[in-house]
Amino acid sequence: MIKKAFYRVFELFYNSVFNKVPSRRLRRLYLKCMGAKLGKGTVLFRRAEVLYPKGLVMGDFCSVGWFSSLDARGGLVV
Repeated sequence: MIKKAFYRVFELFYNSVFNKVPSRRLRRLYLKCMGAKLGKGTVLFRRAEVLYPKGLVMGDFCSVGWFSSLDARGGLVV
């Protein structure tokens, strides 16, 4: 229960603060630490929100634009 609560706090931190950081590499690293599987050359532009990064799988050379929302709670493969 506590582990899920901490995960949710880190997810909210990403969506409210960290997705505005002007470094694609840091955003990628944060999402990978949260459990997302991101392929080579994948880019998430600023202010792209991700719900439940553990369920996110993105292939090589994908990009997610500004102000996008990815809901991976049921699993999402791009």
